[in-house]
Amino acid sequence: MWREIRERPRALLYSLLLHAGLLGLLAASLSFSPRLPQPERVEIVQAVALDEQRVQRELAALERAEAERRKAEEEAARKARLAREQEERRLAELRRRRAAEERRLEALVEQKAKAAQEAKRLAALRREQEAEARRLAELERRKKAEAERLAALERERKIAEAERRKAEEEARRKAEEEARRKAEEEARRRALEEEQRRLAQERARLALQEVARYTDAIRQRVERAWVRPTGLPKGLSAIVRVRLIPGGDVAGVQIARSSGNAAFDKSAEEAVYRAAPLPVPSDPEVFDRMREIQFVFKPEE
Repeated sequence: MWREIRERPRALLYSLLLHAGLLGLLAASLSFSPRLPQPERVEIVQAVALDEQRVQRELAALERAEAERRKAEEEAARKARLAREQEERRLAELRRRRAAEERRLEALVEQKAKAAQEAKRLAALRREQEAEARRLAELERRKKAEAERLAALERERKIAEAERRKAEEEARRKAEEEARRKAEEEARRRALEEEQRRLAQERARLALQEVARYTDAIRQRVERAWVRPTGLPKGLSAIVRVRLIPGGDVAGVQIARSSGNAAFDKSAEEAVYRAAPLPVPSDPEVFDRMREIQFVFKPEE
């Protein structure tokens, strides 16, 4: 209960004041009663006043005790905080010293390892130097032997060079003769190819003339075989494409360019089939050039 009074002194004060007020009201109400004598009212009022003063003193004492308690707690907390900070600094210093010591030990270990590696490197270097001395001696011996071998090779080279030059001169002479022979053969070959091209062009020209002549003959035969459809307007023409097989038979007919009149186009196709077999050359080379021909079909010219 006293702990609650220390923690909440104002609540106790309000409670005492409330009770004192109630007592005052009770005393006032009793003063209007004819049955109560005047001396009792005076005693009650005085008692209430005395109780209030005592309460005030107790509250003041409680507040002073509370203030002292808080001050003591704050002082204890401050001392504890200072002690904790001092301990933390001491621990930090210990950790720093331990880390420095660990680094020093690591540095010593590393130096020791480097010293061991350096000793190994020096030993290996000495072995390499000894091996290098032996290798140089061996190289010197081989150098002398190589010089003797090269001198012998030089003598042989000079002899071989003389023979090579002689052989090269002979080979050059033969190569010149072979080049002249090949040049003459190449000239003859080119002349022959030129003649063959000329003959081929002439044959192609003659073949084209034959194709044109037979194509015109085929056109004339188809126009003669044409039957004019009823009511057909004049002046129509179409380009007809014809596929031929040996002997002049028709393998197929196609209107390459229409006249615009379906009846005229159909009559042209029928005229081709009606005129078959068509005239074709007996020369296979010429016939190969006209397996597929086309001509302008205009029978009314």
